[in-house]
Amino acid sequence: MIFCKSYLHITGAEIISFNLINTENQHRFALYLSIKVAFSVLRDILLKYCIRENIYMRSDPNFANEKLRAFVTELINGTPPGTRLPGIRTLMNDANCGRIKLEHLLEEFARDGMIEICPRSGIYRCAAEHKLILFIHYSQLPVVEVSDNFIGGTLKALRSYIEKNGWVLNVVNASDLSAEKLTTLLKSLQCRCAFIWGARNSFETSLINSVIPCCVDILPRHTAELIAEVRDSEDMTSIQMEYLLQRNYRRIAFIHNAEKDWSRTPVQLHRLLEYYRIMAENALKVEPEWVFYCGYNWEHFQNCMHKMMQAARLPEAVVVPGGGTLRSLYRFCRINNISIGRELAVISCDDDAGDLTPAPTRLTNTPGEIARQAWLIMQQQLAGKIVREYTRLRIITGETVPHKQ
Repeated sequence: MIFCKSYLHITGAEIISFNLINTENQHRFALYLSIKVAFSVLRDILLKYCIRENIYMRSDPNFANEKLRAFVTELINGTPPGTRLPGIRTLMNDANCGRIKLEHLLEEFARDGMIEICPRSGIYRCAAEHKLILFIHYSQLPVVEVSDNFIGGTLKALRSYIEKNGWVLNVVNASDLSAEKLTTLLKSLQCRCAFIWGARNSFETSLINSVIPCCVDILPRHTAELIAEVRDSEDMTSIQMEYLLQRNYRRIAFIHNAEKDWSRTPVQLHRLLEYYRIMAENALKVEPEWVFYCGYNWEHFQNCMHKMMQAARLPEAVVVPGGGTLRSLYRFCRINNISIGRELAVISCDDDAGDLTPAPTRLTNTPGEIARQAWLIMQQQLAGKIVREYTRLRIITGETVPHKQ
């Protein structure tokens, strides 16, 4: 019972009930409480794992189907035309799905002309379409085309533009492909147009462009201007800071994702330097605990947040990246009874946080807007013009940065 109470999952009513029932039934009730605690422990372990690995539980029953479709689609698109795909059993194991659901999906791809199913021989990738556009990305997981995910929402919007104009879009996950394998694959597809999402360095962009003549970089992580591109706005941090200063916030913390190897995250480094510049220009002191690298580990994030909230001067507001980091901040504040908006103002970025309460104030551009920019730039690229643009940012007011008296 001491263990149960320390884990805070046993209600007072249950403890009272335990004391009132007879000895014979106490054994059964104790078993019930033990099972409840065990499930609570497992739930917390799973939740920590999901946050550490940047995995979020989805209640939408269609999400599993979309995830399976994304996995098989990227597998097909990563296979050169005429090449045999893995067998059914291998696909079932890799995709973690049942045979019937997988076979129905493969039959659908066969009807669309993407693959050919040959009895007793195997499944083969069909020849590439003439009007083919590639979406090449470097994410570790397959991209699921759902509106509430930044890369997935951009891909979904891009697909609508592409298909309305009579083209065919293929998604290629290049995260685990060597330069030689990627080059071989791109040459086999005989494609002349590609969108490149989040290229990690200039070599990746140059490699793809050496095979595919018409390319558009979308949100590249490098600074080299090599091809047509839609790049993250340089003004994000300055707009966020101005918004906070106008509302009388002066003690402002900054959580960033600029890695130790700055060459890997130059955009994030620029945002961090902008923060220090603006604080210095306004003669505002920065406590060391106010600034830290968010990382992708809950324990690291939690420790850094504890140090921030125990600093000699507490921050009034914090600038935080979007996605998993923003959700981790909400979780930390909930666990430690910190009222977001009243005790700690929060401003973030990205447009995939609509389910958080209170609604976060954020500076963002929607996936649909980025897709439209990229598609228009591709049209000009096809006409022989190289266009480079920054994303267009807008403030979503939210509820987490009230005017400070």
